[in-house]
Amino acid sequence: MKYYLIAGEPSGDLHGANLIEGLRKADPEAQFRFWGGDRMARAGGERNLAKHYRETSFFGIVQVLRNLGTIRRQMLECRQDVAAFAPDVLILIDYPGFNMKMARWAHEQGIRTFYYIAPKVWAWREYRVKSIRRYVDRLFIIFPFERQYFSSKGITPIFEGNPLVDAIDRRLPELPTPEEFRRRNGLDSRPIVALLAGSRAGEIRDNLPLMARLAERFPERQFVVAGVSWLDRALYERYMAGSSIRYVCDQTYETLAAAEAAVVTSGTATLETALLGIPEVVVYRTLWFQVKLRPYVLKVPWVSLVNLNLGREAVRELIQSDLDITAAERELRAILEGGSRRQRMLDDFDQLRRIIEVNTRIPSARNQQVLRFRPVLSDEAPRVLPHIRLGGALPELHLPLPGTEPNAFIICCSTQAESRYVDIDLGISTQSMLLQAVELGLNGICIGAFDREAIRREFALEWEPLLILAIGRGIEHIELTPIDSDGDRRYYRRDGVHYVPKLTLEALLIDPHRTEAAEEHEK
Repeated sequence: MKYYLIAGEPSGDLHGANLIEGLRKADPEAQFRFWGGDRMARAGGERNLAKHYRETSFFGIVQVLRNLGTIRRQMLECRQDVAAFAPDVLILIDYPGFNMKMARWAHEQGIRTFYYIAPKVWAWREYRVKSIRRYVDRLFIIFPFERQYFSSKGITPIFEGNPLVDAIDRRLPELPTPEEFRRRNGLDSRPIVALLAGSRAGEIRDNLPLMARLAERFPERQFVVAGVSWLDRALYERYMAGSSIRYVCDQTYETLAAAEAAVVTSGTATLETALLGIPEVVVYRTLWFQVKLRPYVLKVPWVSLVNLNLGREAVRELIQSDLDITAAERELRAILEGGSRRQRMLDDFDQLRRIIEVNTRIPSARNQQVLRFRPVLSDEAPRVLPHIRLGGALPELHLPLPGTEPNAFIICCSTQAESRYVDIDLGISTQSMLLQAVELGLNGICIGAFDREAIRREFALEWEPLLILAIGRGIEHIELTPIDSDGDRRYYRRDGVHYVPKLTLEALLIDPHRTEAAEEHEK
């Protein structure tokens, strides 16, 4: 097959490169042509790169207005190149301002169109949903929470996990140690704070000056900006002048892996930082009227992908027209070693990663994928306790005992009414998450005895909760005791030990000879 891909940003270049590699494995005879960047060129061949995103990336209202003529010419050029290549499918990767227009044109030309990395219409410009429904043949999403949103709009999305998880997992073994990173880049032994100021010239201009001022307040640490090769180093140096900030190029993951914490502009980088387990503060400077209009145009309470995926504010977002250096300093100190919010953020990041990973790879009855999950983390956990009942067989103990309360809960819901198939999915999912908890050195139990309506009200759930998983670090000793099929299955406590009766393997196995004898008896 012939594939034409269009990506207009660095994150799209990353996703496009991974997609090309995956398509090559599935279709060894595949032919590619694309708009993208260096990563896509390496994956799909330099000769197949029709246009580099450094020529097409215009960010913000002002830049777009200044370059309207260039954008129109590029649109015409792109359409002509797609028509000449005559692909079997056109794959659009994020970049909605350009790609949505290409989707309409391709639909009119009878070209099959897939959208990979859906536009963030759940946040702003929701009117684009109609165009997606009309002009896009298949929509691929990368965040679990997007499934319900697009389904409610009459679009059936396809979710196969988040490619960032796989991309980071592939890179981790290749990353240098913090000591090696320092040696390669001539850095001293002070703890590193990574600065991710953006991938566009406008973002560097708006955000790097704040970061330079912030670095002045932390002389005991070294601030390192992770630059990108498609932007001239002189641009960074202009806004770092007079500061102690160090510059490295095309080493974003390397810088983050060596860092104690990070200051990050909004975008894909916030999720990458979290998946690498680095505490972060999100900063973003924008025009004053855009800040004022935010409550009216933004349809979600947060802008960072970390918070959107967790459904709560795990990382602080400083979105202002005139960034407050004092607020930035306060938030950064809170996530450095010894800071009041550091461990909680690390725990949140770990749970975020595990939730994304486990529930994107498990089997599903009829592949319906109807389950939805509400993580209840850290300070929210006490809100669950009044509505659940633990240890029904031991009511006199009033479980959980003080000091044994779970650290977190996962509320499992379904988008469909309970059925045999929903129950199958629920069993697979909960068991998978419990096994994952064990791998992390945690304990977990399933809780079916709880007030469903109270839990639903407490957490403003769209769907009825079916089961709750309690996750924590157990401090009591648990002993499994073997019993026969007719044994007493109630658990009990003796001398401070919690005993849990479990059927033996012999009791679980069905004896084929016994079955044959029963059949003969029936005859």
